This record gives sequence, structure tokens and C-alpha cells, in this order.
Amino acid sequence: MLADGNNTGHWLLRYVLPAAIGPALFFGWNPQLFRGVERVPRRSWIGLVILTGLTIFFFVSSWPLGIKYQGLAHITTVAVVNGVAVAACWSALFLAHRRPSFGRSVLFHWVTTVWLVWAAFPWLGESI
Repeated sequence: MLADGNNTGHWLLRYVLPAAIGPALFFGWNPQLFRGVERVPRRSWIGLVILTGLTIFFFVSSWPLGIKYQGLAHITTVAVVNGVAVAACWSALFLAHRRPSFGRSVLFHWVTTVWLVWAAFPWLGESI
């Protein structure tokens, strides 16, 4: 038992698992990075198209609940952060496509993974 009364399993689920999701997603999606491949794979293009569409759908459908539970300032800020992140992902992808290199491929996949883990599809308080 931990000092606050929670067991180790709860601590692992609350802190260790979320910290492991990003690296697992990054390396699971990108096995070509272990081989030093320069080109961004087609599945990453398709994945970004799907994620962009889902993000737009998410914010359009969640906007009223976000305003109700979190307020206009919060949901606007979260939407802007996600918009900037999506733009950064697309910019990194186009750069990696125009001038293929291992580093640019890693950059694109890293930016996309960071966005997915830290900002994409935020909880807006609708299940409180």
C-alpha cells in the first residue's frame, strides 16, 4: 500500500501506463525507424488524414458540451492548441515528403505522437 492508501496496481495504472503509451505508440506504429528508412510510409499519410478528420468531427460534435462543462475560453484554447498541433503534423509530413530523410521522418512521427498523447481528443468534462 502506498502512503495515500492506493495499492501498487492503481499507481501503475495511473502513472506508469500513461507514460508508456507514447513510446509504445511511437515505436509500434514505426517499425521502419529501427531500419533507418527515410520515407514516411503510406499508412502514416492515411493515419494523419483520418486523425485530422476525426479531430474536426470531435470538436464540431463536442463544442456544445465543452462550452457547458468547461466554458468558452477553455474549449477555444484547446481547439487552437489542437489546430496548431495538426498544422505542425502536416507541415512535418510535407517537409519529410519533399526532402526525405530519416530525421524528418522521425520528426513527423514524433510530432504526431506527442500531439496524440498530450492534446488530441481531450476530455471536456461531459461525464462528470
